[in-house]
Amino acid sequence: MIKNILKDELWNAIKSSYESEDYTIAILNAISYVRDVIREKSNLELDGIDLINQAFSEKNPKIKVNKLQTKNEKNIQKGLRELLIGIYTHIRNPRSHDTYKDTKEDALAIILFINYLLKTIDSSKSFFSIDNFINQVYDKYFYHEKEEYPQLLIKDIPNRQLENTFYTLYQSISNNLYNKDKKSYGYYNNEPEINQNGMDSLKLIIPILLNKLKNKNESIFEKISNDLMKLTKDTELFFKLMIFLPNWNNLSRVL
Repeated sequence: MIKNILKDELWNAIKSSYESEDYTIAILNAISYVRDVIREKSNLELDGIDLINQAFSEKNPKIKVNKLQTKNEKNIQKGLRELLIGIYTHIRNPRSHDTYKDTKEDALAIILFINYLLKTIDSSKSFFSIDNFINQVYDKYFYHEKEEYPQLLIKDIPNRQLENTFYTLYQSISNNLYNKDKKSYGYYNNEPEINQNGMDSLKLIIPILLNKLKNKNESIFEKISNDLMKLTKDTELFFKLMIFLPNWNNLSRVL
């Protein structure tokens, strides 16, 4: 069965139309899924050929399928871009403008090919990485004097990854905010000393991230509040960082 061959997310995107034997819609849904994957990895909101060209451009690609150093590597990147353009011009666009009645064999051939291309796209490197972002936040050379610097770091986060980036940043506190080879004799006696550079970076980054998240503040509050059931030092530190934000004052009452 095709279900057992496709990646789960692609199957979920086409399941309804494929099982109801509306194979043309199944093909279009598969292409829409590819578009969404490329948008998320590239942080582009374009569609069609414009999306493909900018995401996989030769000079300044948002998505790299390899290091793009040798002629062969550049040809692979170019080949993927041209194959994806072909899917739009030869498959999607005609079905979007004219009436098609695709067979099951048509759908199998096209969707399996899309699944093959997705393996390459999934293994490719996005211009944004949450791990790289976290490393930049705690970097000892973080430029605290210029407000534009944290703004530039956050600008590169794709909208679809903002919430996940925020949670990952929160979860990173215990591993990154302590100088583990030094001891503190303040509030936490004999505990590792707080990395003040990291604390200062978080004070700049967190408000900007929350402002970008806007209406999701409530869901963030609920998720963070669940951590209070198993209160740890990193949770307490997180709340210390948050209390200075006006719309998060209610968090202090939970502690």
